[in-house]
Amino acid sequence: PVLSSELTADSELLYRRSISERVGALAPFLALDGDPYPIITDGRITWAIDGYTTATTYPSAQFVTIAGVPATSGLAGREVNYLHAAVKATVDAETGETHLYRMDDGDDPVLDVWAGIYPELLESLDQFPDTLRSLVRYPADLWAVQSTLLGRYHVDSAEQLFNGTGRWAVSAAAATTVGEPTTSPAPSVDQFTVLAGNADGFASVRPLGPGSASNPTSTRDELAALAVADHDLAGGIHLRVAAVGPDALPLLSPQVAQSAIDADPEIARAITLLNANGSKVQFGPMTPVLAGARLVWVRAIIVTGTGSSPAPRLFGVAAVSDGAVAVEDTAGAAIAALTGA
Repeated sequence: PVLSSELTADSELLYRRSISERVGALAPFLALDGDPYPIITDGRITWAIDGYTTATTYPSAQFVTIAGVPATSGLAGREVNYLHAAVKATVDAETGETHLYRMDDGDDPVLDVWAGIYPELLESLDQFPDTLRSLVRYPADLWAVQSTLLGRYHVDSAEQLFNGTGRWAVSAAAATTVGEPTTSPAPSVDQFTVLAGNADGFASVRPLGPGSASNPTSTRDELAALAVADHDLAGGIHLRVAAVGPDALPLLSPQVAQSAIDADPEIARAITLLNANGSKVQFGPMTPVLAGARLVWVRAIIVTGTGSSPAPRLFGVAAVSDGAVAVEDTAGAAIAALTGA
């Protein structure tokens, strides 16, 4: 750079280009989320990332070893007994201008200490731009931890909590390729869904099944509840508990829904033909949809090539409810074929 003729008196050097590196240099006391995301408003791109305060000495709190978050997360592999989504940081994609907004109302004792050390660093929630306010999402790494703990702490009596009756665990994930065994917990799915009351909103949804072990494959193959994290800035967590009659069949878990797709004769024949001769079949996210009083699992069927530059193609969208399967060109058409709506 010293010898370059491209540099002028107005040139600027950007030393810290990544979002995590830039925010981490300003606030090294925060554990940063592993997945920064862009927000597009008024023709500009603003990156957003969540920052967490943590502790291992918080009184009367359960320890948890954090798993199920990206390896790039500042929380990966850590054991804590206090975790709070304390800060949302924004970085302008063009100028690099960075802001750190405090998300609480002064009820985070860990952040209070750091705010006293760096009094000019954090801005209040009132200063968060309205153009970004409606487009931020629920902290992803925090949700991975909370949705796991919900299985134990959703009960409302001390006896149930002590005995472990009524415990849930995150359901096992459905395989993403044909015949693939899976032992991982089901990931969250971002979708428009019904939140509290009748309000529609954008949220992250994760299925829970009956069971108490940390291994998702040990849960029973039925759905106990859908855990919903509202992406609205003032939103929270909701539980939609599966309610079925005494003579009704249990609601399908993601793995059972996938088994129904795999066992459908027409789909099986199509997959056999498509999953050969230079192509392979993969599945999109297993997405729960509430169609009236019915739960429908919806999943895209995608065909990709096996070459170095595969081009994915949507074969169809499968919908599963009560063991019945329909495949159509769109999710709406597949759901309508099952429900008659």
